[in-house]
Amino acid sequence: LVNGTPINLRGKYYLDSIPVENIERVEIVKGGGSVLYGSEAMGGVVNIILKKEASNSVTVGYGNLGQQKYNVNVGDEKLRVGYNLEKWGEVNGVSDGNVSLKNLAANTVTNTDDTQKNNISLGYSINDHLDFSYNYYETEARYDRFLTDILSTTTTAQPGDQYNSRKYTTRQHLTQLNYNADNFKANMYFNKNDIESYGPTYFDSKTGTRSYSIYNTKEENRAYGID
Repeated sequence: LVNGTPINLRGKYYLDSIPVENIERVEIVKGGGSVLYGSEAMGGVVNIILKKEASNSVTVGYGNLGQQKYNVNVGDEKLRVGYNLEKWGEVNGVSDGNVSLKNLAANTVTNTDDTQKNNISLGYSINDHLDFSYNYYETEARYDRFLTDILSTTTTAQPGDQYNSRKYTTRQHLTQLNYNADNFKANMYFNKNDIESYGPTYFDSKTGTRSYSIYNTKEENRAYGID
């Protein structure tokens, strides 16, 4: 949950879409909470409470592997605006795996490149009881998978051959309108999440023979409600 509003979309959620600078506190309810919070709360509930006032800060960070981070938060007791950008360069060997196909058995390694996360947040206190917030989150990352050790093959596959390449993109919108008075609480929310994976495959995924094809999947999720 964010400010008591569910952000799960078909079991997917992106907690890293919320910069730490925007968080006031995190509440955790352990154990099943489906009666109060819905069917997805079987194991517990994590509720992220966002700050109601901007921290007016600028953060810049650099690290190895091409890491960069930029964060800006400005505003006052009524209006809050924030922007966060995180980037990584080329990272080799993020995961090891294997393929076991009809004509090819081999170990593989996956590298990443051009990973980027963007976040835009907006909050506005309409009055002492009514608060509006909007959060936009976007990620892009490219994963390249290569053959390393050839265990068995009847093809011309060689160590170092590229098995496939994927570019993953995520775009998420979280919109909330919250009302909180002494004896009455209400909220309205609309969440939207678009996920896409696109890229070439250089070996047939069933036989392991050399072939070229384009892999593309797209998923759109929506969630809205009034409590």
